Amino acid sequence: MALERIDMLLKMYEEHASQAQQNENQRVLMTGIVLTMAGAVLSLITFAKAALYTWPLSLFLVGVGIYGWLFSEKHYERNRLHTTIMRVYRDEIENEMSGSRPNTGSPKTLAQLREDGEREHYDKYPGPQSEYQRKAKSWIARQRLGLFWEGLHLGVVAIGLLLLLFIIYRRDKPDVVRAEVKTVQEFTPK
Repeated sequence: MALERIDMLLKMYEEHASQAQQNENQRVLMTGIVLTMAGAVLSLITFAKAALYTWPLSLFLVGVGIYGWLFSEKHYERNRLHTTIMRVYRDEIENEMSGSRPNTGSPKTLAQLREDGEREHYDKYPGPQSEYQRKAKSWIARQRLGLFWEGLHLGVVAIGLLLLLFIIYRRDKPDVVRAEVKTVQEFTPK
């Protein structure tokens, strides 16, 4: 019976490990897509020399950055949820293997263990996952990894807003596109 229970717990642990990895993969993929789109939009705005008609592109850049930030934050949260549930299953596996089950009666069901993990996750998120991380000497060790991923997307938002302000408040220069069209007309044979 104990071996069957350990096998069940191990399968649940592996399922949540797979889900956590899937969330990370989706976050990496979406960040790549957002940064690629941001690069393309920046290229278009630059090619048009930040003419007034490119302001919708800078707004699009802001929107893409906000969406990427929300997507990244949600997938980081889901990853942390699955790793918390994994830890609850791992603790239960250790209790089963060592025979040091707390005197709480019969073992918890898989649903009860998952519920314990969810409750712990929502009580503690978004703080550091362990006491060791909170007390780390290094600043970088105390930071959540998600903050760095989110920073990329917030950087896209900031670039979009700065470009929007630059495009709208650039009054000292004439519209570059009209000047180029005028130049082409001057050289057209009559």
